[in-house]
Amino acid sequence: MSSTGSFGGVYLEYMDSYDLHVKTGQAMIALSAVTLIATGVQWYLKRGPLGYYILVGLGAFVYLIEGAIAGSLDQNYGQVDEMFPKAMASYFFGSIFPPIIWILVFYVFQTMIPQGQGEKVLYGYVNTNLWGTLAGYLWSFIVIVSAVGFAGTAGHIIDSADSVGFGNYQSFVQQAMNAYRTAQFINFGLWAYLVFYAVQMYLSLSYMGPILRTFSIFSTFAFFVIIGRTAAASNVGDESAAVAVEAVYFVFSQLFGLVALGIVLAFGHTWKPAEEGPVLPATVQDTEQQQQNNPSTATAGDKTEVTEQS
Repeated sequence: MSSTGSFGGVYLEYMDSYDLHVKTGQAMIALSAVTLIATGVQWYLKRGPLGYYILVGLGAFVYLIEGAIAGSLDQNYGQVDEMFPKAMASYFFGSIFPPIIWILVFYVFQTMIPQGQGEKVLYGYVNTNLWGTLAGYLWSFIVIVSAVGFAGTAGHIIDSADSVGFGNYQSFVQQAMNAYRTAQFINFGLWAYLVFYAVQMYLSLSYMGPILRTFSIFSTFAFFVIIGRTAAASNVGDESAAVAVEAVYFVFSQLFGLVALGIVLAFGHTWKPAEEGPVLPATVQDTEQQQQNNPSTATAGDKTEVTEQS
Protein backbone atom coordinates (compact mmCIF):
# COMPACT_ATOMS: atom_id res chain seq x y z
CA MET A 1 0.00 0.00 0.00
CA SER A 2 2.81 2.34 0.90
CA SER A 3 4.66 1.52 -2.32
CA THR A 4 1.53 2.26 -4.32
CA GLY A 5 1.13 5.56 -2.55
CA SER A 6 4.77 6.38 -3.17
CA PHE A 7 4.42 5.60 -6.86
CA GLY A 8 1.31 7.74 -7.03
CA GLY A 9 3.14 10.62 -5.42
CA VAL A 10 6.00 10.33 -7.90
CA TYR A 11 3.54 10.19 -10.79
CA LEU A 12 1.74 13.31 -9.59
CA GLU A 13 5.09 15.05 -9.11
CA TYR A 14 6.06 14.22 -12.68
CA MET A 15 2.72 15.44 -14.02
CA ASP A 16 3.09 18.70 -12.08
CA SER A 17 6.53 19.23 -13.61
CA TYR A 18 5.09 18.55 -17.06
CA ASP A 19 2.39 21.18 -16.54
CA LEU A 20 5.00 23.62 -15.22
CA HIS A 21 7.21 22.95 -18.24
CA VAL A 22 4.35 23.78 -20.60
CA LYS A 23 3.33 26.90 -18.69
CA THR A 24 6.87 28.24 -18.43
CA GLY A 25 7.25 27.65 -22.14
CA GLN A 26 4.17 29.71 -22.81
CA ALA A 27 5.48 32.46 -20.51
CA MET A 28 8.81 32.47 -22.35
CA ILE A 29 7.02 33.13 -25.63
CA ALA A 30 5.78 36.49 -24.33
CA LEU A 31 8.98 37.43 -22.48
CA SER A 32 11.26 36.53 -25.38
CA ALA A 33 9.06 38.36 -27.86
CA VAL A 34 9.21 41.51 -25.71
CA THR A 35 13.01 41.22 -25.52
CA LEU A 36 13.23 40.74 -29.27
CA ILE A 37 11.14 43.86 -29.93
CA ALA A 38 13.13 45.84 -27.36
CA THR A 39 16.32 44.85 -29.17
CA GLY A 40 15.18 46.49 -32.38
CA VAL A 41 13.92 49.58 -30.57
CA GLN A 42 17.12 50.05 -28.57
CA TRP A 43 19.34 49.62 -31.60
CA TYR A 44 17.32 52.27 -33.45
CA LEU A 45 17.44 54.70 -30.51
CA LYS A 46 20.92 54.13 -29.10
CA ARG A 47 22.94 52.91 -32.10
CA GLY A 48 25.47 51.06 -29.96
CA PRO A 49 27.83 48.40 -31.34
CA LEU A 50 25.77 46.37 -33.80
CA GLY A 51 27.23 43.05 -32.66
CA TYR A 52 25.63 43.48 -29.24
CA TYR A 53 22.14 43.79 -30.68
CA ILE A 54 22.62 40.92 -33.13
CA LEU A 55 23.64 38.54 -30.33
CA VAL A 56 20.91 39.78 -27.97
CA GLY A 57 18.32 39.34 -30.71
CA LEU A 58 19.64 35.86 -31.50
CA GLY A 59 19.47 34.84 -27.85
CA ALA A 60 15.90 36.13 -27.49
CA PHE A 61 14.90 34.37 -30.72
CA VAL A 62 16.36 31.06 -29.53
CA TYR A 63 14.36 31.25 -26.30
CA LEU A 64 11.27 32.27 -28.27
CA ILE A 65 11.53 29.09 -30.36
CA GLU A 66 12.20 26.95 -27.28
CA GLY A 67 9.17 28.44 -25.52
CA ALA A 68 6.94 27.99 -28.56
CA ILE A 69 7.87 24.31 -28.83
CA ALA A 70 7.50 23.67 -25.09
CA GLY A 71 4.18 25.51 -25.00
CA SER A 72 2.81 23.39 -27.84
CA LEU A 73 3.47 20.11 -26.01
CA ASP A 74 0.16 20.51 -24.20
CA GLN A 75 -1.64 19.80 -27.46
CA ASN A 76 0.07 16.40 -27.80
CA TYR A 77 -0.27 15.22 -24.23
CA GLY A 78 -0.14 11.42 -24.03
CA GLN A 79 1.23 10.93 -27.57
CA VAL A 80 4.84 10.01 -26.80
CA ASP A 81 5.86 9.51 -30.43
CA GLU A 82 4.83 13.11 -31.15
CA MET A 83 5.97 14.61 -27.84
CA PHE A 84 9.54 13.28 -27.87
CA PRO A 85 10.76 14.97 -31.09
CA LYS A 86 9.32 18.29 -29.93
CA ALA A 87 10.85 17.85 -26.50
CA MET A 88 14.26 17.20 -28.09
CA ALA A 89 13.86 20.24 -30.34
CA SER A 90 13.00 22.37 -27.31
CA TYR A 91 16.04 20.98 -25.49
CA PHE A 92 18.28 21.78 -28.46
CA PHE A 93 17.26 25.44 -28.64
CA GLY A 94 17.58 25.79 -24.88
CA SER A 95 21.06 24.26 -24.94
CA ILE A 96 22.47 26.73 -27.47
CA PHE A 97 21.42 29.80 -25.49
CA PRO A 98 24.33 29.57 -23.00
CA PRO A 99 26.97 29.57 -25.79
CA ILE A 100 25.27 32.57 -27.38
CA ILE A 101 25.24 34.63 -24.20
CA TRP A 102 28.87 33.75 -23.47
CA ILE A 103 29.86 34.70 -26.99
CA LEU A 104 28.28 38.04 -26.12
CA VAL A 105 30.34 38.25 -22.92
CA PHE A 106 33.59 37.73 -24.81
CA TYR A 107 32.51 40.01 -27.64
CA VAL A 108 32.32 42.85 -25.12
CA PHE A 109 35.97 42.22 -24.24
CA GLN A 110 36.83 42.30 -27.94
CA THR A 111 34.88 45.51 -28.56
CA MET A 112 36.39 47.32 -25.58
CA ILE A 113 40.04 46.70 -26.45
CA PRO A 114 41.75 50.00 -27.35
CA GLN A 115 43.29 50.55 -30.76
CA GLY A 116 46.83 49.23 -30.84
CA GLN A 117 46.49 47.18 -27.66
CA GLY A 118 48.34 43.85 -27.82
CA GLU A 119 50.05 42.21 -30.77
CA LYS A 120 48.52 40.46 -33.76
CA VAL A 121 49.59 36.83 -34.24
CA LEU A 122 48.42 33.88 -36.35
CA TYR A 123 48.41 35.90 -39.57
CA GLY A 124 46.80 38.87 -37.81
CA TYR A 125 43.63 37.07 -36.76
CA VAL A 126 44.42 36.78 -33.04
CA ASN A 127 45.28 39.53 -30.58
CA THR A 128 47.60 38.50 -27.75
CA ASN A 129 45.33 40.34 -25.31
CA LEU A 130 42.31 38.28 -26.37
CA TRP A 131 43.40 34.70 -25.72
CA GLY A 132 40.51 34.12 -23.32
CA THR A 133 38.07 35.49 -25.87
CA LEU A 134 39.45 33.23 -28.60
CA ALA A 135 39.12 30.21 -26.31
CA GLY A 136 35.55 31.23 -25.45
CA TYR A 137 34.60 31.50 -29.12
CA LEU A 138 36.10 28.10 -29.95
CA TRP A 139 34.44 26.46 -26.95
CA SER A 140 31.07 27.93 -27.95
CA PHE A 141 31.50 26.44 -31.42
CA ILE A 142 32.24 23.02 -29.89
CA VAL A 143 29.20 23.19 -27.59
CA ILE A 144 26.85 24.21 -30.40
CA VAL A 145 28.16 21.46 -32.70
CA SER A 146 27.71 18.97 -29.85
CA ALA A 147 24.13 20.16 -29.38
CA VAL A 148 23.45 19.60 -33.08
CA GLY A 149 24.98 16.12 -32.82
CA PHE A 150 22.87 15.30 -29.79
CA ALA A 151 19.68 16.40 -31.52
CA GLY A 152 20.51 14.25 -34.55
CA THR A 153 21.37 11.19 -32.45
CA ALA A 154 18.28 11.54 -30.27
CA GLY A 155 16.11 11.83 -33.37
CA HIS A 156 17.64 8.68 -34.85
CA ILE A 157 17.11 6.79 -31.59
CA ILE A 158 13.41 7.59 -31.41
CA ASP A 159 12.93 6.76 -35.10
CA SER A 160 14.60 3.35 -34.74
CA ALA A 161 13.15 2.43 -31.33
CA ASP A 162 10.31 0.39 -32.84
CA SER A 163 12.67 -1.68 -34.98
CA VAL A 164 15.14 -2.65 -32.25
CA GLY A 165 15.81 -6.37 -32.26
CA PHE A 166 18.33 -8.79 -30.81
CA GLY A 167 20.78 -8.15 -33.63
CA ASN A 168 20.96 -4.38 -33.32
CA TYR A 169 20.19 -4.00 -29.61
CA GLN A 170 23.83 -3.41 -28.68
CA SER A 171 24.17 -0.71 -31.33
CA PHE A 172 20.99 0.96 -30.09
CA VAL A 173 22.24 1.01 -26.50
CA GLN A 174 25.59 2.41 -27.64
CA GLN A 175 23.85 5.25 -29.48
CA ALA A 176 21.73 6.01 -26.42
CA MET A 177 24.84 6.15 -24.21
CA ASN A 178 26.61 8.42 -26.68
CA ALA A 179 23.62 10.75 -26.68
CA TYR A 180 23.60 10.77 -22.88
CA ARG A 181 27.32 11.58 -22.67
CA THR A 182 26.92 14.34 -25.24
CA ALA A 183 24.05 15.86 -23.26
CA GLN A 184 26.19 15.79 -20.11
CA PHE A 185 29.06 17.48 -21.93
CA ILE A 186 26.76 20.19 -23.30
CA ASN A 187 25.64 21.10 -19.78
CA PHE A 188 28.67 20.50 -17.57
CA GLY A 189 31.10 21.74 -20.21
CA LEU A 190 29.67 25.22 -19.70
CA TRP A 191 31.82 25.62 -16.58
CA ALA A 192 34.88 25.99 -18.81
CA TYR A 193 33.61 29.48 -19.63
CA LEU A 194 34.56 30.62 -16.13
CA VAL A 195 38.21 29.74 -16.79
CA PHE A 196 38.24 31.62 -20.10
CA TYR A 197 36.45 34.55 -18.46
CA ALA A 198 38.99 34.75 -15.63
CA VAL A 199 41.89 34.69 -18.10
CA GLN A 200 40.33 37.37 -20.28
CA MET A 201 39.42 39.60 -17.34
CA TYR A 202 43.04 39.43 -16.15
CA LEU A 203 44.24 40.50 -19.61
CA SER A 204 41.59 43.21 -20.03
CA LEU A 205 41.27 44.71 -16.56
CA SER A 206 43.37 47.75 -17.49
CA TYR A 207 40.81 49.00 -20.03
CA MET A 208 37.56 47.52 -18.69
CA GLY A 209 37.42 49.93 -15.73
CA PRO A 210 34.84 52.39 -17.17
CA ILE A 211 32.23 49.64 -17.67
CA LEU A 212 33.35 47.17 -15.02
CA ARG A 213 30.32 47.61 -12.76
CA THR A 214 27.55 47.07 -15.30
CA PHE A 215 29.55 44.47 -17.21
CA SER A 216 30.16 42.47 -14.02
CA ILE A 217 26.43 42.43 -13.30
CA PHE A 218 25.78 41.17 -16.82
CA SER A 219 28.47 38.49 -16.45
CA THR A 220 26.97 37.37 -13.13
CA PHE A 221 23.60 36.72 -14.74
CA ALA A 222 25.37 34.84 -17.56
CA PHE A 223 26.94 32.70 -14.82
CA PHE A 224 23.47 32.05 -13.36
CA VAL A 225 22.48 30.56 -16.72
CA ILE A 226 25.22 27.95 -16.28
CA ILE A 227 23.97 27.15 -12.77
CA GLY A 228 20.44 26.61 -14.06
CA ARG A 229 21.54 24.30 -16.87
CA THR A 230 23.77 22.12 -14.70
CA ALA A 231 21.28 21.97 -11.82
CA ALA A 232 18.66 20.63 -14.21
CA ALA A 233 21.09 18.14 -15.76
CA SER A 234 22.22 16.89 -12.33
CA ASN A 235 18.69 15.77 -11.41
CA VAL A 236 17.60 14.14 -14.67
CA GLY A 237 15.55 11.03 -13.89
CA ASP A 238 14.70 12.11 -10.33
CA GLU A 239 10.93 12.42 -10.65
CA SER A 240 10.55 13.43 -6.99
CA ALA A 241 12.55 16.60 -7.70
CA ALA A 242 11.05 17.24 -11.13
CA VAL A 243 9.07 20.34 -10.12
CA ALA A 244 12.03 21.89 -8.30
CA VAL A 245 14.32 21.19 -11.26
CA GLU A 246 11.88 22.77 -13.68
CA ALA A 247 11.53 25.83 -11.44
CA VAL A 248 15.31 26.24 -11.06
CA TYR A 249 15.80 25.95 -14.81
CA PHE A 250 13.08 28.50 -15.51
CA VAL A 251 14.39 31.07 -13.01
CA PHE A 252 18.14 30.70 -13.44
CA SER A 253 18.53 29.76 -17.09
CA GLN A 254 15.54 31.39 -18.72
CA LEU A 255 14.50 34.40 -16.63
CA PHE A 256 18.02 35.37 -15.57
CA GLY A 257 19.16 34.81 -19.15
CA LEU A 258 16.64 37.35 -20.39
CA VAL A 259 17.65 39.71 -17.57
CA ALA A 260 21.23 39.48 -18.82
CA LEU A 261 20.07 40.40 -22.31
CA GLY A 262 18.11 43.30 -20.84
CA ILE A 263 21.24 44.63 -19.14
CA VAL A 264 23.01 44.68 -22.49
CA LEU A 265 20.09 46.57 -24.02
CA ALA A 266 20.16 49.10 -21.18
CA PHE A 267 23.91 49.71 -20.99
CA GLY A 268 25.41 48.20 -24.13
CA HIS A 269 25.51 51.51 -25.97
CA THR A 270 28.07 52.70 -23.38
CA TRP A 271 30.23 49.59 -23.72
CA LYS A 272 32.67 50.86 -26.30
CA PRO A 273 36.24 52.15 -26.15
CA ALA A 274 36.76 55.83 -25.37
CA GLU A 275 37.13 58.00 -28.44
CA GLU A 276 40.59 59.46 -28.76
CA GLY A 277 41.14 62.99 -30.08
CA PRO A 278 43.15 63.56 -33.27
CA VAL A 279 46.92 63.42 -32.78
CA LEU A 280 48.54 66.69 -33.96
CA PRO A 281 52.06 66.89 -35.35
CA ALA A 282 54.74 67.48 -32.71
CA THR A 283 55.59 70.99 -33.96
CA VAL A 284 51.96 72.11 -33.75
CA GLN A 285 51.59 70.65 -30.27
CA ASP A 286 54.78 72.42 -29.11
CA THR A 287 53.61 75.77 -30.53
CA GLU A 288 50.20 75.50 -28.86
CA GLN A 289 51.81 74.55 -25.57
CA GLN A 290 54.16 77.55 -25.72
CA GLN A 291 51.26 79.90 -26.46
CA GLN A 292 49.32 78.54 -23.48
CA ASN A 293 52.32 78.97 -21.18
CA ASN A 294 53.22 82.51 -22.48
CA PRO A 295 50.16 84.35 -23.80
CA SER A 296 52.21 87.55 -24.38
CA THR A 297 54.26 85.73 -27.00
CA ALA A 298 51.12 84.74 -28.88
CA THR A 299 49.88 88.38 -28.77
CA ALA A 300 53.18 89.70 -30.05
CA GLY A 301 53.10 87.19 -32.86
CA ASP A 302 49.65 88.37 -33.87
CA LYS A 303 50.81 92.04 -33.91
CA THR A 304 53.83 91.18 -36.04
CA GLU A 305 51.60 89.40 -38.53
CA VAL A 306 49.33 92.46 -38.81
CA THR A 307 52.32 94.78 -39.32
CA GLU A 308 53.70 92.63 -42.11
CA GLN A 309 50.34 92.54 -43.87
CA SER A 310 49.97 96.34 -43.68
